[in-house]
Amino acid sequence: DSHGSAGCQKNGPTTITASPIALDDLLYIQPMGLMVGGHVTPIDHGYFYIKGAVAHPAVYAPVYAPLDGTVTAVSRTVRQSDPAAKADHPTYDDAAITIEASCTFRVRFSNLVTFGGRVADTVGALADNQGTNPNLPVKAGELIGYTGLPTAGGIDVWVEDDTQTLTGFINP
Repeated sequence: DSHGSAGCQKNGPTTITASPIALDDLLYIQPMGLMVGGHVTPIDHGYFYIKGAVAHPAVYAPVYAPLDGTVTAVSRTVRQSDPAAKADHPTYDDAAITIEASCTFRVRFSNLVTFGGRVADTVGALADNQGTNPNLPVKAGELIGYTGLPTAGGIDVWVEDDTQTLTGFINP
């Protein structure tokens, strides 16, 4: 049963071989399952926070492909810095990317400030709240973007394996 993009070739999980954030740039990792705030709990994704977000002045960190795969989706969402803020508060870009390793295994990142490397060259400038499907092959460790303030202190990370069904939450 295939859930991937139209061009996917195989099923099953693969191995993540590269950190999406260089270890020298990494502040800490918040694993999935956190039960706090306005998220559906437990939170279905983790976070990689960067040192640059707490530096003065703040600096961006590069984000890398964690595995060999295909960039099947990218998007740019324009968000207000504080949902409760008035209209005169600044907005920021929240770029997101999906890298598919197989029809049933993919990694998704959000909270990128911008795309980088060949992803940026291929996608170009996206309009506000626009997405596209570049179907661009990438290698583990390849630059795909940058993260940091004002978007967030790092990236949100989802690892999705359609071959696994978790137990203990609901009756599917």
